[in-house]
Amino acid sequence: MAARPTARRGLAVLLLAACGPTGEAPAQGPGGRPAKATAMRPDRAPPERPARTGPRTDDDPCENVRIERSEHLAGAAQQAGKAENDWDPSFEGGPATRAELSEPYFAVQDAAGRVYVADKYAHAVRRIDPDGTIHTHAGTNAPGDGPDAPTPPRSVALQRPNGLFLTPDGALFVLDLDNAKVRRVAPDGAAMETVLRADTDFGKGRGLWVRGDTIFVAAGTRLVSGRPGGPATTAWDGFVSLGNLLGEPDGALLAADRGGDRVVRLVPGEPPRPFFGGGATDATEAAPTPATEIRTDGPRSVVRLAPGLHLVAEHEGGRIFCVAAGRARPIFDRARAPYPFEHEGPPIGAMRGLARAPDGTLLLVHADVGAVHRLHLAGVPR
Repeated sequence: MAARPTARRGLAVLLLAACGPTGEAPAQGPGGRPAKATAMRPDRAPPERPARTGPRTDDDPCENVRIERSEHLAGAAQQAGKAENDWDPSFEGGPATRAELSEPYFAVQDAAGRVYVADKYAHAVRRIDPDGTIHTHAGTNAPGDGPDAPTPPRSVALQRPNGLFLTPDGALFVLDLDNAKVRRVAPDGAAMETVLRADTDFGKGRGLWVRGDTIFVAAGTRLVSGRPGGPATTAWDGFVSLGNLLGEPDGALLAADRGGDRVVRLVPGEPPRPFFGGGATDATEAAPTPATEIRTDGPRSVVRLAPGLHLVAEHEGGRIFCVAAGRARPIFDRARAPYPFEHEGPPIGAMRGLARAPDGTLLLVHADVGAVHRLHLAGVPR
């Protein structure tokens, strides 16, 4: 990689200082892990959550759901809107919070606590280990179309990887967007292979979900599906611009139609059914609003917390909504300052990926500034 201009490195140092991490050697925590700095002042307690003024609704599962604190996992958040390959070899194996990410899109976590991030414009998948270090898991850090046959993942060139899906046995599926392929990394990480090709292309493909031997891809205006080695065919179409997908235990899919400002429920053989958004009502935190009457702006991700209890994260709107029993209320607005919880690291930018980790925390990827946060929740019914 060519050396970057000295002036840019100087700007990066200044921005790093403003966002939390510095150019100095990090303080060591337990086991030699770099100690994390918090954005909260030591003499300041987390701001209290504003009291709701609306009528109490004891049957509302969202009543007490809230973000308790955020943890900075990765990304130096140095440059908003970065769309270039800017991975520096010096990041490899270093603190994840100091590595530059180029518009990361989505993150998932395995049972061992390893977090995988689609580093979209750096054309690779990163892995954040439990000790806080970052490593290239797949891709060569340069755009290309690597072999389809089983090959060591770091020898397979990718082009704008976007969606990720992790199976219970640890296999990682990667939406290799500009190559119009879905690739699979074996659970032991030894080999990557192509398992599905688009019939034409995936358009502005984003979401990826795997159920059994069926792969679903949110491919722009349509949702396609296929089995490994077989063709990808259109299962539903007529969307504006799809975001991420969530599979439900009953076999349905929830699809965020970001461009259509709605989330729909998809059941095989049936037309899409409204689930959230598409209305004209401005929701407030005070009381729940019928979910399909809410005015929303760019819903991108859907997460299931418990039976009948979901979260929806907006991109442009910058809010996270709790949805239950056909009603919804916002639990976070990134435009609100200060955040009503203890926050660590850079401010939260435009939210693109939201996923639930095995430990119940949330992995939030805000791509435009290149960072990943872990959100700790409270008030989730058991």
